[in-house]
Amino acid sequence: MTWSVRRGRATEEILAAACESDVDLIAMATHGRTGLGRLLFGSVAEAVLRQAPVPVFMIRQPSEVTTAAAPSPVSPGRSGQPMEGSAR
Repeated sequence: MTWSVRRGRATEEILAAACESDVDLIAMATHGRTGLGRLLFGSVAEAVLRQAPVPVFMIRQPSEVTTAAAPSPVSPGRSGQPMEGSAR
């Protein structure tokens, strides 16, 4: 895997980099805008998908980031196992 920083129009630069680097796949995230949002802002991901000379793997950015709660640590003496030095 390689990466680079380029300046210019996003779609054109992504496609140029893919051709120059002889890649087998382009992987990118998308905001997943639809309707008016896509009309106003355009869609780099869609343009790359339509014009790319290689397969494009896209993953939709979640609208909300959630994290799972960490499991509660087991309190000493409550695990069902006798602790060292405790009465059995």
